[in-house]
Amino acid sequence: MAENGRRWQAERRQFEMELEELRAKRDSMQHWETQIADIIRWVADEKEARGYLQALATKMTEELDYIKH
Repeated sequence: MAENGRRWQAERRQFEMELEELRAKRDSMQHWETQIADIIRWVADEKEARGYLQALATKMTEELDYIKH
């Protein structure tokens, strides 16, 4: 009986350690997912800003050409 109790306690400790490891992995995954989402958002913002600046540069070039002539 005592042997079974010790074995169950050892199994329980093992399960608790595995559970803690899985929780840590889950937290790490959530952290990485957040960082990836931030990077994707940053890239999208950069693309939008680049498009705006390219349009502005084109308009300024056209206006300069108009002023020259």
